[in-house]
Parts: sequence; structure tokens; C-alpha cells
Amino acid sequence: MWQASSHVIDGQTSNFIQGGFYGNNGDVHTVNWGATDCGYGMAQVTDGMCLQACKKADGTSDTPMAADKQRAIAVDYAANIAAGLQMLQDKWIQLKNVGMTVNDGDPKYLENWWFALWAYNSGYHPQGEDATGMFGLGWTNNPLNTNYKPGRNVFMSDPNDAKTPGLWSYPERVIGWAAYGLTRWDYVAKTYSKAFAPASWPSTAKAAQPDFKTFCALDKNQCDSSKTPACQRSDFKCWWHYPATWINPCSTTCGTERLTYSSTAAEPPRTVPNEDMGTCTSPLPASAVIVDDVPASAPPALGCPDSKNWTHQGSLSFKFGSKVQGTTTVYPSKIDFHQIGAGFGGHFWYAHTQTENTYPDQAVTGTWSPGMSMGKWTRVLVHLPAYGAHTQQAHYTVKLGSTTVAHRYIPTRIEKNAWVSLGVFDFTSTTQQPSVTLSNYTKDGTGVEDVAWDAAAFVPLAAKPKNFVVQLGDSYSSGEGAGPYLPGTDIGYGSNSWNACRRSTNSWIRKTTLRGTSETIGTVADRPSDSTLDYHSVACSGAFTNNIDPEGLGGFAYGQDGQFHEVGQLQSGFLDDNTTLVTLTVGGNDAGFAETIKKCEQIFTCPTLAEMNAKIDAIKGNLVTVLKDIHSKAKYAKIALMGYPNLFEPNASCAGVGPMGQTQGITDLLNSAGNHMTAVQKQAVAEAAAAGSPVSFIDLNLRFDGHRICAGSQEAINGIVGAQEGPGDFPCQINTVCVSRESFHPKSLGTTLYATELTSKQP
Repeated sequence: MWQASSHVIDGQTSNFIQGGFYGNNGDVHTVNWGATDCGYGMAQVTDGMCLQACKKADGTSDTPMAADKQRAIAVDYAANIAAGLQMLQDKWIQLKNVGMTVNDGDPKYLENWWFALWAYNSGYHPQGEDATGMFGLGWTNNPLNTNYKPGRNVFMSDPNDAKTPGLWSYPERVIGWAAYGLTRWDYVAKTYSKAFAPASWPSTAKAAQPDFKTFCALDKNQCDSSKTPACQRSDFKCWWHYPATWINPCSTTCGTERLTYSSTAAEPPRTVPNEDMGTCTSPLPASAVIVDDVPASAPPALGCPDSKNWTHQGSLSFKFGSKVQGTTTVYPSKIDFHQIGAGFGGHFWYAHTQTENTYPDQAVTGTWSPGMSMGKWTRVLVHLPAYGAHTQQAHYTVKLGSTTVAHRYIPTRIEKNAWVSLGVFDFTSTTQQPSVTLSNYTKDGTGVEDVAWDAAAFVPLAAKPKNFVVQLGDSYSSGEGAGPYLPGTDIGYGSNSWNACRRSTNSWIRKTTLRGTSETIGTVADRPSDSTLDYHSVACSGAFTNNIDPEGLGGFAYGQDGQFHEVGQLQSGFLDDNTTLVTLTVGGNDAGFAETIKKCEQIFTCPTLAEMNAKIDAIKGNLVTVLKDIHSKAKYAKIALMGYPNLFEPNASCAGVGPMGQTQGITDLLNSAGNHMTAVQKQAVAEAAAAGSPVSFIDLNLRFDGHRICAGSQEAINGIVGAQEGPGDFPCQINTVCVSRESFHPKSLGTTLYATELTSKQP
């Protein structure tokens, strides 16, 4: 059963279904309280749901129900269904009392509820109400209404009908759902199945639908079925108030209900895949100040126990974009603001991304405040839910003091419940209260991707960390080829959500041990309470120099390989005056190495060495700019530009690297180009250093001796790897060579060699 909005999977909780609450008719920029529908829940209960006296669908006055009944109908699915059934029964009785019956009038047959369904949806106009003398069921649900597709089949006899239910009248839809059910994805069984058991028909349900002319006669409701529109009244009051028969006898043809649950059956258990459930337990240290997204007094939809291992502190407050309509201030941003019973503590909020300054009335900004000064250096983390967080550039603003802020941009589609660090910040003030703010404004917002506000945490540290490490760069830095890849960085090839930055847990930076320490960066970084290190990687497979430094070099576009929808690496905010070390590899993509290797390895049309070297020479200026701009962002940091090792063992001619094996001439040619790349990188480092940037170059060639392609069991670099290695990788398509992004990248042994070299030669 659909218990909540369409934004959640079956069995999960969310906003209750509310039809037309803002009276906006689908326009997210308009609030029209005068056109509010007030239809709540699965049964779309309207009658009695106004806050004050209003009009029903048929134009008659409506008296509000008691507030507790309204709340039950809105938020409790069982109460909602009960109210809907009661209303449907009332319609049946009302119509029977005025002589409006269907077929033999026996209520056990589903078709005989046609008029009651009609009135349930659009009301019944009683005799004497209209000054022109018309009365009965309104034109809205008459099958000849031009709103509906002429010549249509019985609704849901074709499963694709579910995509366009508005092309059928309300009674047609209800009977169609009952007859054929709905096929939906079962998130637990991981297959398509019927969402509910269809009703029972002796043979076929196709006779359930009356001829479209059944409720049309010139002498009865001024309707002429030979004309379009059939209603001959300009006011469309071709209302119907007569009995009708199209099945006789019903006993041999009509449908009957099929009950899955008896009236005394227990409520069925909630079935949601474990990976999509929220989490009630905190893995953070006891000292963490956790600010959940709802007050502690709010009952969790997830059913978290009262004896949690954490306590909600502080508050999350929201500011909503507004506009003035006439003389009234309204808040259209609330139309696209939702909640889901998942994430940390069993609840989070979300909205969709918008481009900055494009739609101010769609802005939603949430601010987490711990409600106290921290008085210490503090690690700030945000909890990302398993779904409902999609944007690759969530923009967090961290308030450090009265006027000082830091900015962080992170990808959020990690598709699991997890805490993610925004970094360590100076919250040593004992008078200033820090805060963290997240907006649904992004640089690429189109109203499609989700931004989620779940919990935030402030973890006080014993001291300022000695090391603040940031990794930038391309695929050789991200760990392409070494796998496995962090969630959210290997997803969606061919879709708008594509991200193939492929940051590996086996990347060399995570395996590096910093001077004066005994554990690797990865080991230490995985402990949120550690006070010795702050580490972040924004390296991305496929990155060019302008993906790292778009402000300095320009020319990038969101959605392209190497950028995807993340912000530029130097725009991410992780470089600042606290940064102590920046590492990166860069330049190979600018020099066209991937395309060169493709030509040489696959189709044996290598460019000449002179052509390769000319492309390499052309990138030096960009390298110098990147290194200088890193220094300007992190003026106290040491910078290590890591080189690329030559790919092949000297004089290599091993088979299996390319589709026809290798020749010594090709491998030597590529190695020669690699040597020239190393020379140009050294020149760029020398120029940047001469200009005041504290940068050093670390050459990997000696470290990889005996470990290149064609080194047998000691090989530390992949040859050609077949696609598709992961959902973000290039797919294997018909009539193409299936080559993965992992080809010609370091294996796990290769990233270990990188880490060993950096550990021994770190600046």
C-alpha cells in the first residue's frame, strides 16, 4: 500500500499524501490558498478537513471535523482508509435514496459502486441546489468528458496505463486498479510483483466498464454523444441523476472483493530493505555533541529505542525562500520540502537543488547549532542518509566566529547511512557558538537532485591536529585501478548522476605514513575522535588541470568526465591556512596520455615521439598555475607533485597487454614519452618553487623498477582491463573494444609503492 508520498520506497514513511495543499496546480512558484484541495492520504479524504468552514467538491458547505480526527485521518493510514470507506458508504446510501442505482443494485458487486465512486470524487449536486434545475452527478467524471482519451481500454488492462491515470475517469480508475492490480518493484525481494491482490471476476473485467454513452441523453442531461464536446451546455452542467444498467445479471459477470487481511488480522510488519533503513546508534565518541534534525521530543518514525547511546542537543532551524503575492507573503519553497523516516535517528528532511540566485523563492537553508560554545578544536561531521541525498556539491558553511566562515563542498550520494567529516575547525572561542549551514543552492541545480538535512555532530578534540592533509589530482591520485571505490564515486554511467572519480580505499595517500607517526593516514582518518590528523581527498579519475583549478584555468563543464558534477577541486574549501601537506598527480590527461595509449595499444597507430612530446610541453604552463594557486589557497602547506612511473618494463614485448600483444618498439616509445613527462613536471615544479611555492617533485620511476607491465607476478600496473569494472566505469558496448578505466593504472601493489616513496621523501 502507498502509505506516504511518491518520494519514498514502499514501506518507508514520509510526508502524508496531501492533494493540492498549496492550491498551486503543479506550479512550485505559486501558493493559492483559495484553490486548496485538502484531500488527505490514500483515500484522499476532503470532507471535514478544512480548518474552518469551506466548500465541498460539489459546492455545498463543509463543516470541519474535530482536530484529533483530522490529525488521525492525515497521518494514520488505517484511520484514513476507515474514513474513506465511511464516506463511500454514505455516498452509496445518498444515491440509493434518490433512486440512483447501478445494475441490480447489490453492493457486493464492485461495478455497482460506480455512482458512489463518482460522487466520492466530485460530489453529488442535490435537487434544488442549481437555479437552472439541473441536479445529479457532475460532468467531471462522465466518460464522455473530453478530458479522457476516446476509445480507451479498461484502465490497467495494459500495465502502462499506470503512467497516465488522468486519461480515465475516477470510477474507471478505481475499478481498473481493483481488476488488474499494480505491478511494482519489491524492494525486499528485488523483483517486480503485484502490489496487492486484484479482485475476483468470473471471466474478464472488461465488461466492468460501461459504454461511454451510458450517461448521456439529450432528454435527460442535455448530452449528445454524436458531438464533441458531448455536453451541450455552456456551463457543462450535464449532470446525471438516473439509474443505469450495463451488466445483467451481475451474478455471472460482475467482480467481487478479495480480502488479503481479515478484520481481526494484526497489522502487517513493515518490510524495508536493511540498506534503506535508518540507524539509531551513534558510532561517534561519547564527547560528540549530536544535533539531530528533529527535537528529542519528536517520536522517531523508525522506532528507535528510548535508551539510545546518544542524546540530541542543540537545534536545526530552517529559513524558507518567500515571495509577495499581492499583499501577502507566501513561502513557495515549502512546496518542495519533504521528510523521510530514515537516516540517523529515523528522520531527515530534503529538498531539490536550485541554481544560486535563479529562484529565490525556492531557497531552503538549514542551520545546525550545538547550542553552546565548544572551546576546543572540533571535528564537524554530517550524517548522510542511504537515499534522499544526491547532489555532488552540497555546500556547507561553517561559522567559526561572529564574521568568520569556512566553506565545504562534498558529494552526498554515498547510498548508505554514514557520517562524513567536513573537517577540523577552530572552535576554541568560549564566547562564540559555532554552527553549520546547508542550502539547497548548488552551482548546477536543476530541481532534480536531492539535498538532505539529517544530523550533524561536533566532536571536540584534545588539541589542534598536527597534520592537515589534502589530496588533489587525477586517477593516479584517486586510486583508479586499485579498488574498491568509495560509495558515490563509482555510480551512474550514462546518467545525470554519473560520478567516476573512483576514490579508492587503497589509494596511495591512505597508505602513506606521515613523518613522526606510526600509522597510515587511512587508519588514522577513519577515527573521528583522533586529534592528530585532518585528511580529505577530492582527487578524481579523469581530471585535467582545469578540473583541479577552474578559477585559474577555466574551461570546464559539469557532467564531463573528470569533473562530473563535483565542484572544482580547489573550490571544495578543504585547502586553507591550516593545511600542512597537499599531494597530487596531474598532467597526464592534459597531455592526452589516455588517447595516445588507446591508439598505440588497441589499433597500433601511435603518434610519433615528437608529437607526444609537443603535447607534453604544452601543459607546463597549466602545471605551474595549478601549483601556484594551491599555494595561494594553502599558504603554509608543503606541496608534493608525484610523478607518473613509466608503464612498461624495458624492452618489454609481453603478450596479452593489447589485443595482439605488444612490440618492443611501442613500449619503448611510450616509456620515452613518460620520461619527457617527468622532465616537464620537474621544470614546472622548479618554476613554481622559484615563484615562492613550497613545492617538491617526487619521481616514481626507480621505485617501480621491476614492477611495471610485463614484470610477471611482480607487476604493479594494470595492462588492459576489460570493462565494465563498476557502475561508473565505461560499459562494454557491441562492436567496441571493452576497455575499463582501470587499464594502465596502478594496482594495489602500485599504490603501495607510491605510498612507500611518499613516506620516505615527503617534504
